[in-house]
Amino acid sequence: QSVTLTRAGIVINGGGKPVIFTNATKARFEMPIESTGDIRDNCDSSGKTMAEMRTTYNGHTHKENGDGGGITDKPVQPMS
Repeated sequence: QSVTLTRAGIVINGGGKPVIFTNATKARFEMPIESTGDIRDNCDSSGKTMAEMRTTYNGHTHKENGDGGGITDKPVQPMS
């Protein structure tokens, strides 16, 4: 494992092991975030990846309430 400071930026090499941040109230990034892997919320419980959330959202449907132009029920497919 290593942390390298260069003129181009900071490189953190986890050596194939997890990089864990502890004892903080939150982590704040004031820049765009890119990931080549999955991003998962509530990872220690029943969380979903962003890809799983997009799949649920893109395929969700609603039951119709009326003439086709008004209010619909909540989605049939829940996110949880």
